[in-house]
Amino acid sequence: MNDEHGRLMARHDWTTRFDREWRRLSERSFDPEDGDSMALTLHPLFGHRPAEEAARDYWQACQAPGQWENHPKRQIEDLARQHGLVPEGAVVPEALQSFAAAVGELCAFGGDRYRDPHIGSSGDAIRARYGLVPF
Repeated sequence: MNDEHGRLMARHDWTTRFDREWRRLSERSFDPEDGDSMALTLHPLFGHRPAEEAARDYWQACQAPGQWENHPKRQIEDLARQHGLVPEGAVVPEALQSFAAAVGELCAFGGDRYRDPHIGSSGDAIRARYGLVPF
């Protein structure tokens, strides 16, 4: 077994355990595809920690009072309104969602060169924070 295969297997194991714990915590009240995507996005940032512990800590952070005000979706919607791209009360159009995701990915790509072997890169942190914008 080569190193790449071993890394892929370790990532798969971690994301499976993260997803299982997240489902338990949420009482299965989310789309399974969202859980898979979340685990894959968070793995570079938290993969050095036990998956179950990372899921519990992330779950708690998402449940904290005032979390909604700091939620990426809300921040991006507020920015779109501040810049006149979306009127108050309107739904953010799919094209704008895609554009915001692409800008976030450009920023994350710029941060990928700043990597720590234990905690990942700045790009990983950006993706973990803004990569799963649940519009």
